[in-house]
Amino acid sequence: MKVFFVLFLLSGCITKQFVPSYSYKENQKALLIYERGMEFKKMGEYPNAINEFQRFIDYYDKIYLCDDAYYQIAECYKMQEQWPEAIGSYKRLINKFSRPFILLRPFVKERETKYIPEAMYKIGLSFEKKGDFLLAIKEYKKVITKHYNTEWGPLAEEGIKGIISKFPEARWAKREEKILARLIKKVKR
Repeated sequence: MKVFFVLFLLSGCITKQFVPSYSYKENQKALLIYERGMEFKKMGEYPNAINEFQRFIDYYDKIYLCDDAYYQIAECYKMQEQWPEAIGSYKRLINKFSRPFILLRPFVKERETKYIPEAMYKIGLSFEKKGDFLLAIKEYKKVITKHYNTEWGPLAEEGIKGIISKFPEARWAKREEKILARLIKKVKR
């Protein structure tokens, strides 16, 4: 079995490679791909931008701009109003860069990213734009619970209040309003 695994590795079946920080040439290639994706995004050519950012992730997923590439893909989908794809991309970003369970942290080398609270908020916003108000409220509550002290916590609170205001007579909206008040009181302690 071990021989098979070694042969599998030597055969080149695993194509992803680590780009060392001292490899100037490879880092320059990676940076050019990322910048090309940003240029496509600025020009509004979102499918091309997504392809470039995905190419960056496929080949250079261990260097410093990887979290930015994941984020930019999600933003491109959001700009095209492709809500399911945007939600999936934000979730991939969160899954890739969230801190692991405390016992696994010494073994996992992934780093945390500044985009997690924003991605969580934008998942809720995407559900809201899509018309799935209850899922949007659920996602906004996650932001309030985990990241209320960031700029995205109060925005999530406003998002829930905005959804509730659209349905003033609905029983679920009144219930969610009470839950929100308790949640805000809890996180402000």
